[in-house]
Amino acid sequence: MKDSKVRFLAQLAMTKNPDFPDVPLILDYIKTPQEKQVAELILSAQAWGRPFVMPPDVPKDRVEAMRKAFEAMVKDAKFLAEAKKLRMDLDVLSGAEMDTLLKRVYSSSPDIVDAARKSISENTR
Repeated sequence: MKDSKVRFLAQLAMTKNPDFPDVPLILDYIKTPQEKQVAELILSAQAWGRPFVMPPDVPKDRVEAMRKAFEAMVKDAKFLAEAKKLRMDLDVLSGAEMDTLLKRVYSSSPDIVDAARKSISENTR
C-alpha cells in the first residue's frame, strides 16, 4: 500500500478510517435516500461489534458513571499499551454515540428493514 500497488475503491463503513482519508465511503456512491438508508442500516452493525449494555431501568446516574469509567478506560495509557501489544484494533463509540445510532436504526421504517433484509439475503446466496 505504501508503494501504491493497491488501490482501494471504497470503504464499506459509515465513517472513514483515518488511515485512508482519501478513500471514499461506499455511501458516497449511493444515489437515492432510500438506498442510503438501507446501506446505513446494514453498515450500522459494524459499530456494535462488542457492545456493553445495561438494562433500560438502570438509574441515569449509574449509567453515566459507567459511561465515564468506560471512556476513561479506553483512554488509559496502560490499557492502550496492552491493546497495542495484543494488536487490538480499537474503534470505540461513546455511550451517547451508541444511543444516537441505536435510535436511528430502531426508527427505520418497515420498508427500509425489508429492503435491507432482501439485499442481505440476495448477496449471501
